[in-house]
Amino acid sequence: MVFRNMVRTASIVLVFVTMCFGSLVSSQEIETLHEFTSKTGKKVIAEVLQVSVDSRTMKIRRQDGNEYDLEIVSLSLDDQQYVKTWMQDRPVTVDSLPTLSSTDFRLELEIDKKSLDTERHKDRIYTYEQRYFQYDVVIRNISRETLVGARMEYAVLWENALEVYKNSLGEWDGRYSSSGPAKRARIVGEKEIEDLSFNRDVELATESFEQNRMLSSGELFKEDELLGIVVRIVAPDGSVIVEERSGSPAIQDIPWKLASFVEDPEDD
Repeated sequence: MVFRNMVRTASIVLVFVTMCFGSLVSSQEIETLHEFTSKTGKKVIAEVLQVSVDSRTMKIRRQDGNEYDLEIVSLSLDDQQYVKTWMQDRPVTVDSLPTLSSTDFRLELEIDKKSLDTERHKDRIYTYEQRYFQYDVVIRNISRETLVGARMEYAVLWENALEVYKNSLGEWDGRYSSSGPAKRARIVGEKEIEDLSFNRDVELATESFEQNRMLSSGELFKEDELLGIVVRIVAPDGSVIVEERSGSPAIQDIPWKLASFVEDPEDD
């Protein structure tokens, strides 16, 4: 009798554990399953296994275990967003990233000069203006691949025709050359670009730069001449994905090597 009761108790425990374990497995499976609807109304319940490098197709597994490829654009807009979210939430490792070159990407750049501040100083004759600007650069990825590990390099150039400063008497003054060309000035910098997926954009700003001008009785007398900016996006392997210029016609003829050249102060 005792043995029979022990067997009965063990059977009850086994059934209880099996039920709990089965519920757990079913719960995990449900979390990964999704009901996809095509644009024609056809439905399928499956889990996403993998999305292609070009983000055009995905491999799914149905409830019956069968796997096949499916075009993402054939799905409803809600399900296309589901796939995008799935890709964003998926942990990315170095091994999972494809080896891509600069030719695998298409980028669009929007370059805009932004005014930051103006300081005005007067003496008995002249008005001196120190104007501060920066360039805002919007980088948009219009390729299917995610841009990873790239950087933005830039060079802003101008003819430094006027220097505004305080003299030994503590008065504002302007210094310029009445003969010969103005000395070319520039700022050169770079910024890392966060991982940029398809149809996403990021905005980066350059370092601020100063442009001076000198007025007499409200009329312009002398000023710095802004040439413009050269921007290029560089892949992790050092290859240039895109290079663009914005500004005066003169900036179009200045190659990157010359635009980004900074003289050694010891050479002055």
